Amino acid sequence: MAESTDKTAPVASRALPAVPPSMIQQAGAAAMGERDPASKTESQRRHQGHDVTMADALAADSHTAAGEGDIPQPAYGAHYGTIENEQAGFATQASVCDDGRVGIRINQRNRRLSELLAPALRHQQSVADREQTPPPPYVPPSLGGTEGNPPPPMNVVIHVVGSRGDIQPFVALGKVLRNTYRHRVRLATHLTFKDFITDNGLEFFNIGGDPAALMAFMVKNPGLMPGFDSLRAGDVGKRRKEVAEYLRGCWRSCFETGDGTGPEASDDTINDLLAGLPDGESHLHRPFVADCIIANPPSFAHIHCAEKLGIPLHVMFTMPYSPTQAFPHPLGRYPELQR
Repeated sequence: MAESTDKTAPVASRALPAVPPSMIQQAGAAAMGERDPASKTESQRRHQGHDVTMADALAADSHTAAGEGDIPQPAYGAHYGTIENEQAGFATQASVCDDGRVGIRINQRNRRLSELLAPALRHQQSVADREQTPPPPYVPPSLGGTEGNPPPPMNVVIHVVGSRGDIQPFVALGKVLRNTYRHRVRLATHLTFKDFITDNGLEFFNIGGDPAALMAFMVKNPGLMPGFDSLRAGDVGKRRKEVAEYLRGCWRSCFETGDGTGPEASDDTINDLLAGLPDGESHLHRPFVADCIIANPPSFAHIHCAEKLGIPLHVMFTMPYSPTQAFPHPLGRYPELQR
């Protein structure tokens, strides 16, 4: 039996559902609004793809800043990267600076801000005046709470990335942990500082990386965002490789024997590592597994190593790294406070 090849016949004969009149009226009103030149500016119509005459386009461009073209106006201010607020008697402005920080300025036009802050500050000061010196913390005798009963010794690894000025405070900390509390302290940092660390009686572990290259990159890019010259020269890619190197070195320092200058420990290299170990009672051939980690923030690997090993972590810096009265936020600029 022959079958009809006309595919449009069933569609043509199918009854279409009726459209409510209200929807037709709304669609017509929307279409009229789109066609109405008075309902939108010429810039908005061009941004939506509508045809605009050359005269209208030139007139619209005369009111647009040079170089902005068809870019719509910013959502929160007259200029991109800047937020301004003129309400409630405050002239507040925040803008993104060249170094990536946010510059904040509050120009008070009346005493309202002072009236809000002064009572809160007075209350905070009165509470601080009434506070008594807290008693010394209780330390159980088993953890060294009594004189002559120090806590049990632990394997402490200290991750530090930076210059000699970053290393030196952690050397002093390591000496206290070793001499006073009998902990075994391993300071994991760049190979350049090996002699400086070992001369102070601490164990050294090489994590790789070149502190001179790090300092040169920081000087060349003082802000949070690298400059275009660094991008063109490939400095960002080189920096990524250096970071990957000392991330691996920090992880190795948590469990490897030796000082990190030999091959990385693996099933293939374990025999070479054992054969190359020196004789005698030296830390270079004593097994080491970290019980806790102390690190400065730029070492980056600290939190990941601590999570993997399930051990405590203490991140500390040798300069203000949390909000204070002088430096409320490391990413903010406060011109009124910078004198």
